[in-house]
Amino acid sequence: MKIPSGIRSGLARLCSASTIRFFISTAACGLALYIQMEYRVPGSFVFLLLPWVGLALGILSFIFLVTNLASHRVNAETTVQRVLGRIQWWAGLLIRVFVYYSVFLYANATLDRSMPVDRRAEVLEIAEEKIDLGSLVPYVWAELRLRDDPGRPIRLFLESREKRNLWGGEAVIVQEREGYFGLPWITKIERDEEYYARETLKLMPTAAAAWRGIVDFYFEHQRWPEANTAARAYLEVYPHDYDFALYAGGELAANSRYAEGIPLLELVVERKPSYEAYQALGWALSYAGNNLRAAQVLEASLALDPDDFQAYYHLGYVYTGLSRYADAIAMFEKVLERQPNMPEANAEIAKLRRILATQQQTRERKK
Repeated sequence: MKIPSGIRSGLARLCSASTIRFFISTAACGLALYIQMEYRVPGSFVFLLLPWVGLALGILSFIFLVTNLASHRVNAETTVQRVLGRIQWWAGLLIRVFVYYSVFLYANATLDRSMPVDRRAEVLEIAEEKIDLGSLVPYVWAELRLRDDPGRPIRLFLESREKRNLWGGEAVIVQEREGYFGLPWITKIERDEEYYARETLKLMPTAAAAWRGIVDFYFEHQRWPEANTAARAYLEVYPHDYDFALYAGGELAANSRYAEGIPLLELVVERKPSYEAYQALGWALSYAGNNLRAAQVLEASLALDPDDFQAYYHLGYVYTGLSRYADAIAMFEKVLERQPNMPEANAEIAKLRRILATQQQTRERKK
């Protein structure tokens, strides 16, 4: 079947180098904008550049139409074609700068292994704009004033969740990382819960929700010493909130802060003993290296819930740490009575039996 010449001509224009270049440029700008929004760098450079990138794409679109979809061809040697070529080169250069900068930001963020640092700020303005990438793509940005550098406001893209939760004038926390190439970038912007909780406590020093909010904030931001201090301050106001003491002590111990977490767990076991509290304390003591005390705590918990496997499971490891291998095997066997399909218990039993067999062989050789 012979394809009509008009269709062949149209297909040739659509598959021409300038057409492909235009679509590649548009796709690259879309990907670059996504990277900019995902790996945000504080500053105004990108927001100054974005309108020009949109203009450059518009110019490329216009040249695409002139050179490929016009009803007549423009001679390659004409002044008009040379001017269009020069404009196209400059527009392409601007787009390449935008794309290469975004690739640099991607590497700066993905290779970064630094820990995030909290910086306090105030939202000055939130605005929504659009960039033309073939179709209008909306984006939201905020202008912030950092409290440690108030003379230099910064602009940042906002994620959809941040857009819903933030407003002008709000106190926020900006989580910043130093960047692999030394260019700081932002991982998260959130409401400064500590600030608002502290303001509440100024008016109501015994506000339980405010105290718990501060402790939760410190845990979330891995500020362990401050979390411990705030938890103890709360317990001075509410000394009988043993559920909170169990929660705070467990969180500290789970993050290897045994010196801070174990006293809180000991307090719960002493004043409001429960099977859960015994397990948390025994586990923490074991990981802190105090297997003797861990064994005492876990053994005391058995009477509270003899049908549960956790105490036996923990005791198996504690007895192993104390070189009480036969006792450890007995504990793991009790685990299997309650959890028959636990491969970890079977593996520990097999390992401990090999240890006992080796010890027996050693003793026989010495006789």
